[in-house]
Amino acid sequence: MRILISGITSFLGISTGKALLKKGHEVYGILRPESRNKERLKGEKGMQLLSLNMESFLLWEKEEGREAESLNPASLSAFHFDTVLHFAWDGVGSLGRSDLVTQEKNLAMSKAFFSWAKAQGVKRFFFAGSQAEMGRGTREEPLPASPYGEKKLAFSEYGLKNHGDMEFIDLRIYSIYGKGDHERSLVKTLVRNTLRGTETELGSGNKIWNFMAEEDFGRALAFLVNLDFQKRGAFTIDICSRESRLLSDYIKEIERIGFSFLKKKGIEHSEESLLHFGVRPPNVEGDYDFTAHTKELSALGFEEQISFSSGIEELYEFIYEEEFLKA
Repeated sequence: MRILISGITSFLGISTGKALLKKGHEVYGILRPESRNKERLKGEKGMQLLSLNMESFLLWEKEEGREAESLNPASLSAFHFDTVLHFAWDGVGSLGRSDLVTQEKNLAMSKAFFSWAKAQGVKRFFFAGSQAEMGRGTREEPLPASPYGEKKLAFSEYGLKNHGDMEFIDLRIYSIYGKGDHERSLVKTLVRNTLRGTETELGSGNKIWNFMAEEDFGRALAFLVNLDFQKRGAFTIDICSRESRLLSDYIKEIERIGFSFLKKKGIEHSEESLLHFGVRPPNVEGDYDFTAHTKELSALGFEEQISFSSGIEELYEFIYEEEFLKA
């Protein structure tokens, strides 16, 4: 199958691309000409990159499908993509999620990319949605608490209503962790601080959360790409692990695993917890539970392979070798 991925250098884009390559698919990724993230794909044999700005699809849409020189759609049309996975979305950090201008631009570009895919006869369009779309509400009754959540929800609803003959799979992605995650993520910060013996200031942690390993995430998307949906047309599915629990429980487990790791390495450390809950205020999207539909993927036949404990142990080993042994 020939697959096009926008946002290929993102954490989720790379994880998905790797998993699809392992399944024997032809994988093409859209990469900004000025992108500094190309190095993230170094060594990924078989990944074919297309130098293109997502803004170009706005020009394509404005010119009603005519061959806009900056987009050069003829070069893309020749590939006849079967499936598109849309990860490109700016402003995913705390500040960006509050930036209405950035989020409105994301929505416009996504609609234009969606229209282009329909015009090219793409059979399936996967959208990397977010739990932020539900916000303080539920999937059935969403109540997003940030411009980021509002615009992602707006595109999800747009795709579900306007997909036509193209299947639209609305992915509601929960917290994914792993080696490729951004360096200031909660999980990586906790791992580094534990290895360094540094204290970590946290929010209350008193909310239901859900974590999934990046390898399982990639496998889940590769599984869905290959699945026969029996012409369901369009639907929403949660991408998450089988277990949701208190965020504070996850955080404490990360520290416990770290203490065990240090002991195994023969590194002296205090057994006193370095975690300080209730110090940091909630982020821009507030302090709400992750009400994930944890059985949807398994009901389709997908099974995770990496437990939270084993995934965190592997992350400790990776960061220790990369950042502490080489220091």
